[in-house]
Amino acid sequence: MAGSKTYESWLAGEIIWPDTFLLQQEVIENRKTPLVLQPKELLGAELKKIQKAQNGIGRTIIKKNLKVARDYFTKVRKVTHTSFKLVKSEIKVIDQVLEGGFPNDLLIYESTCFGFMLNRDQCRTIASFYKTDIVTGNPRDFNFIASPKHFEASNLCAPQIIAYFLCDLREWLSEISKDKLKRLSDFSEQKNHVIAINFANGKIPKWHSQGMSSSEIARHFNVPNYHNLISESLSASDKSGKSIYLNHTLMRTAIEYCEFYGLLVTRDFRKRFKEHKANLSAR
Repeated sequence: MAGSKTYESWLAGEIIWPDTFLLQQEVIENRKTPLVLQPKELLGAELKKIQKAQNGIGRTIIKKNLKVARDYFTKVRKVTHTSFKLVKSEIKVIDQVLEGGFPNDLLIYESTCFGFMLNRDQCRTIASFYKTDIVTGNPRDFNFIASPKHFEASNLCAPQIIAYFLCDLREWLSEISKDKLKRLSDFSEQKNHVIAINFANGKIPKWHSQGMSSSEIARHFNVPNYHNLISESLSASDKSGKSIYLNHTLMRTAIEYCEFYGLLVTRDFRKRFKEHKANLSAR
């Protein structure tokens, strides 16, 4: 029933909260004009169910947006030590969006690094939300999320989502230093970096357990001369001392590289790195 105070009515696009952002086009297309309710008007169990769904949707959107932005910077722009100026420039622009520092004659903000655009009205609303809800230290609240079945585009464009995303993006950018970019750039130019990365993400150990030889794996990654590094790293004894698992710097940089690019690092690889680090400290 339209206007009923349940999770099902929220999912059907029949109710929203006061802070919900809706694109008029979606309202027209869905032929729905949701009833605006205060969260306290719902029964506790129904409200918790909606809030759990809103939280999951909001965090997923931000996570996906952040991955797209990171991929654009690291894969399209290519990470090099010369990219540091772009990093600092982008942080400055994000601060302008969040703090409402854009000139009045600005019509469109287009990111130089990440390929997204915001109009002036969006920037104003984002800045307002940032000032009232984020700067004040309020915990993240996704009660503005509408039904994902009927208002998906509205959720993606919600100024609150964009503000949270820009804060996370700024945090990621702020962790990047010129030295780090140069270190990762130098690492990516080493022949053994592809081997280290695929030990870190677990592919090489997995393929070896499935019957692939070290030579086959090396040829697969187009580094045929590095089959000994693979076999020695897979060996339990590793008498030569050339195992990746005994190279603290290589393991550390591989983890840093994977984290920067949003790549998987297995628990086993992290555990081995911590164990080797502890052994070095004990000497």
